[in-house]
Amino acid sequence: MIPSKLTKILVFMSLGLCLLVNERSLWGQKPDTPRPAGQFLTLTSPIDGEDYANVSRWALKLQDQARREKRPVFLILQIPDGASQFHQVYGLADFLSGSDLTDITVVAWLPESVSGHNAILPLVANEIVMAPDAELGNIGRGKAIAPDKREQVLQLIKRGRNPLVNSSIAQAIMNPAADLQQATVTVGEGPDRSRETRFLSSDQIRKLQDEGAMVPDVNEIKPQGSVGSFSGRRMKQLGMLISQTEVSRNAVQTHYRLPREALQEPEDKPSGENTTARLVKLEGPIDWGTEFRLMRQIDRAIEQGADTLIVEITSPGGMLGPSHNLAEKLAGLADQGVRTIAYVPEEAISGGGLIAFGCDEIYLHPDAFIGDIGPIEMREGGQFQHADEKIVSMLREIVSSLAQKKGRPPALLMSMVDRNLPVYRVTDRETGRVWYASDNEIQQSGGQWVKQEMVEGTQEGLFLTLDGERAAEMLVAESPVDSYDDFKQRIGIPLDDHVLKMKVNWNDRLIGMLNSPAAFFLLIVGGFGFLYMELNLPSGLFGILSALCFVLFFWSRFLSGAAGWLEVMLLVLGLACIMIEIFVIPGLGVMGFAGTALVITALVMASQTFSGLDPGNVTNVLQTLGTLFGAGITVMVFAIFMSHMIPRLAMFQSMIHAPASVEELHDPEAPRLKTESSQESAFAGLLGETGEAVTLLKPYGKAKIAGQVLDVVSQGTMIDAGSQVEVIEVTAQKIKVRELT
Repeated sequence: MIPSKLTKILVFMSLGLCLLVNERSLWGQKPDTPRPAGQFLTLTSPIDGEDYANVSRWALKLQDQARREKRPVFLILQIPDGASQFHQVYGLADFLSGSDLTDITVVAWLPESVSGHNAILPLVANEIVMAPDAELGNIGRGKAIAPDKREQVLQLIKRGRNPLVNSSIAQAIMNPAADLQQATVTVGEGPDRSRETRFLSSDQIRKLQDEGAMVPDVNEIKPQGSVGSFSGRRMKQLGMLISQTEVSRNAVQTHYRLPREALQEPEDKPSGENTTARLVKLEGPIDWGTEFRLMRQIDRAIEQGADTLIVEITSPGGMLGPSHNLAEKLAGLADQGVRTIAYVPEEAISGGGLIAFGCDEIYLHPDAFIGDIGPIEMREGGQFQHADEKIVSMLREIVSSLAQKKGRPPALLMSMVDRNLPVYRVTDRETGRVWYASDNEIQQSGGQWVKQEMVEGTQEGLFLTLDGERAAEMLVAESPVDSYDDFKQRIGIPLDDHVLKMKVNWNDRLIGMLNSPAAFFLLIVGGFGFLYMELNLPSGLFGILSALCFVLFFWSRFLSGAAGWLEVMLLVLGLACIMIEIFVIPGLGVMGFAGTALVITALVMASQTFSGLDPGNVTNVLQTLGTLFGAGITVMVFAIFMSHMIPRLAMFQSMIHAPASVEELHDPEAPRLKTESSQESAFAGLLGETGEAVTLLKPYGKAKIAGQVLDVVSQGTMIDAGSQVEVIEVTAQKIKVRELT
């Protein structure tokens, strides 16, 4: 026989072993049963579109969580008393009792008495929890509500969300003329005979008796002509309407075993009628012009006091640099107290997706797509290929940073960039929370994440792309919306409120036009062409037109963010070097070459915004250089043409001042002094001599005079090589000639 002490030891050891094998068995739960999750939301009074948007947004978010994590999820709605409009309450009640919320438990929490239309909402919840002394009912405030409204409420109750609510109870609290009885009903015969407690009207009881049912016990709950309103304590005793009485929110939280954080009201509620919302549309491919237009519209929206910015995106992607800049711009607006929301009715692919990830919230149509941000670049032969690892690595860091700022799984966004990054569904070992992580993140978690199945679409060689349903399931976006009106309600904007769309104004259109390749070509041709005309026909007009072309070029680049003062200084310095080469120290070529290089550099830098992320930078530079080369050829052809045409066009004759004749310059009767320059010049005797231009004089060049090839400068216009010239002025520095006609 085993001693009693040993028996006790064996019993305790067996009990401990059972507890280890079947944890939480005292509560009737399996060890792997996840802890319930939930959220408390307090409605305002009167109930309005803001409450609908807030409740629907959180309900759908919790619905997604329940489906993903396979655990009980509760939405606790604290319902206040107040006079709300019927259609507002009915709209929310219709949503709460609908088929979209089959995986969560909606609980109506009434710490105080609720009457009027607000009392309709608890009737459609899955469960009702009340303070013992709080009362529920009197929907018509002493009167019966309209028959059509009663019928609408009864249709919602027939959906059967709460088994403790039936049409008789609803009629009793909507219509003082209705009565309510608690009856014990005996139904069936023989072995199937049973007794049930039901809440019925007198008419329903008589009908049952006429059909042969036995109703031996009837207790009157509400007589006809009295207001239908019942306390939590009484309803709990009767087993009617409510499932539990609790005295505080903490008690409700404990009853449903919710985590403490469920008590904290969310801070990201829509701001309702106080919201100042603006809409910005992004459509089509993304380039530097797109960035400029959207940046301008965003800035104007903020200047107008917008606290909610909606970005509607329908884009297949585009250039990486502008997409990144716009994403960072949107992500940074949170620091200014601006709520950013992306609305994707069709697609936000590549750069479009990157911009969407800069927003606080993303709403997609169920059939819309987001993702595939893999960078590509054009290689030799015009073939597009995936960018090298350096670009991919940098972009991975960018999307990871955006994901962390906005609370999205970084691994999923990185899998949209890196086609060789598998991602897995993981669960928190302690809380059961579902997340998505890469192998590296799982290893670094220290055992926190339990690895589950691989996410479909992250296999090697694929860039992850998600539709609206999967994006919500994987915490990348909010629950999908079916229409723009649905979207407005979800973010807390009443349907009758018009969201002002930011439009492209005339200033933006002009700047966009001036930034086009065609305008770039014309402005460069005009700037240098008019400068040439001014040098050959000094009138001031051509100089003004040349300056205007350069001002328009740099003004448009300044406002688009492509140019700064550095480019302007480089252009001015380059033009100065060219002028020095022409007028001060001609013939050496050093200043002319340096000036030309500086001008080209300034124009290339001002023509685009360089981004270290964009694989297309080299291509863009080559395109800009090609445009500049074409503009240079055009200016040269124009100069040659005008050098021949200017002397022959009557409209320019008055602008060309012919030099005085030799006789006028050397009148033998006129007294004159021998100038110092004539004394110093070794070529003073050439004054009045004729010769032949050896090179094109533009205006500097070489001419053969008196058997000598000399450096000369023409007066007025360019002189072609081979033309006859006459020396009209000789100084110590130069020999000036004119063409003989």
